[in-house]
Amino acid sequence: MGGGDTFALVWSNLRRIREGWAEYYRSSVRLSVVLDQSNAPAVARFLREEGLRADQVRISGRALTDAELASHTDVADLSEFEWARVVELARGRRLRDVGAEELVESGLWICSQTLDRIYRRRMAYPRTSRDWLHAGQCVPTYLRCHVYPDGRIFPCHMVPYSDDFAVGDVETGVQPDKICQLLNEFYRASSRHCHGCWAVRLCRICMRMAPQLANDLEYWCEATRASVHHHLVGLCRILEANPHAFQ
Repeated sequence: MGGGDTFALVWSNLRRIREGWAEYYRSSVRLSVVLDQSNAPAVARFLREEGLRADQVRISGRALTDAELASHTDVADLSEFEWARVVELARGRRLRDVGAEELVESGLWICSQTLDRIYRRRMAYPRTSRDWLHAGQCVPTYLRCHVYPDGRIFPCHMVPYSDDFAVGDVETGVQPDKICQLLNEFYRASSRHCHGCWAVRLCRICMRMAPQLANDLEYWCEATRASVHHHLVGLCRILEANPHAFQ
């Protein structure tokens, strides 16, 4: 939104794809939308006019502050009133069939990705958390990477853009030794807090938070556990209203 001629050109091309290759558009095209309080009504109107479904849009909030980083994508936890609206929205239909504009208007966008991730979590983990660190840290560049304008390669767009987190560049490629170094540093800093934690398999703390973790890891652990508990309760409320909501 607000991209002017650039946005108009990109969207006109996407409309051409939708008209000519509808199945490809439906199955493969995904939009990334950034919301704040000022643009939410305009975004909801755009999503409604274009007939986009919830599973075609990835909605996130404005850039998170340090106080909000403990939850990977959630800007804030839903209030009791908002949870009631989300539960009612899910009653009698799958959440993937919800209109994308309803994600915005109901507040479901705040928690939808976290709820879906918890519901579809892998179940074949070791029996106790002592045998597993946590699920928050990915293996950099295995699934994604972020290329900075100067050619440096970073694990993702959320890590600090400093040489400490660069894992290569477009000229020389990815450096496996640097990836191992980052992973080892992160696990050394965090692993002592993970053993015995009930939220270890749902944790979203990762190396993007390294500056914050160095100062007060326990604070972020407590915040993460509170957020996970909040979403587990919400997930149960939705499934009680509609056992097929996430199918």
